[in-house]
Amino acid sequence: MPGLNGLTQTFRLTTNIRVAKYAALLNDPTNTTQQKWFAKIPPSSTPWLNAAVAGVVIGNYYEPNFFTAEDTDPATVTGTTPTSPYVLGGTGQDNGPGITVQYNGTCRVQANGSGTISSGDLLVVADQYGRVNNPVNLGITAGTLVYQLGIAKGKATAINQVLWCDLILIRAAV
Repeated sequence: MPGLNGLTQTFRLTTNIRVAKYAALLNDPTNTTQQKWFAKIPPSSTPWLNAAVAGVVIGNYYEPNFFTAEDTDPATVTGTTPTSPYVLGGTGQDNGPGITVQYNGTCRVQANGSGTISSGDLLVVADQYGRVNNPVNLGITAGTLVYQLGIAKGKATAINQVLWCDLILIRAAV
C-alpha cells in the first residue's frame, strides 16, 4: 500500500492504546502465537536499543469521534486508553483494527526537543511517544549499535516540530 512517499505495512498493537500520527513504532517480537505483525510504542528508557523500528504511523490511530487539534502534543495522546467499548489493540481475538505504518521512502516525524536536529543527521527513536532525535543530542556514545530510523531532511529546534525523514530502518553503529 502506498504511504505519503513510500510503502506501508499494517500492524496490530499489542496494547489497547491511542497513537498520534508521525510516531515511530517498534516491532514487538514477544507475541509469536498468532500469525500477525505486532508493533508497540517505544519504552521510556533507551528506545534506540530496545527493538527494531517497524515504521512511522501515517495517521492518527484513535477511536471514532475522538478529536485532537493539529498541533496537539503527542505526549497527551499516545499511550492513553481509548474510551469503552472501543478496542484499538491487544493480543486477544478482538484486538482492534490494524495500524498503518510507513517503512520506506520519505515520511514526516516529530522531534523530541532536546537539542537541534539538522538536515543530514541520523535519527533514532528518542522517547516513549515515538518522537525522534539524533544520537549526539541523546548522549549516545560513538560506536554504539542502535536501531536507526532514518536521515533528517530538514531542521528542528523545538519539541514536536515536524520534519521530513528518509527512512532506513537498520541496526548499525553510530
